[in-house]
Amino acid sequence: MVIVHEKEFLLKDLTTEGLLGEDRRLGEVCSKRVYRILMAQCGSIKTDDVEEGADFFSRSI
Repeated sequence: MVIVHEKEFLLKDLTTEGLLGEDRRLGEVCSKRVYRILMAQCGSIKTDDVEEGADFFSRSI
């Protein structure tokens, strides 16, 4: 069974091509933001809400 903490970091090693052609990792912060946005119950949650202490998967408006 995979716990939420592990799920948040599944994308951290995903690489993308940067503007200058170098490969860059997505990283833990971005992986966590993507996971929380996709799993949020409220459709109006923003990526900054995650950093500002938004609830794991719900946000009251």
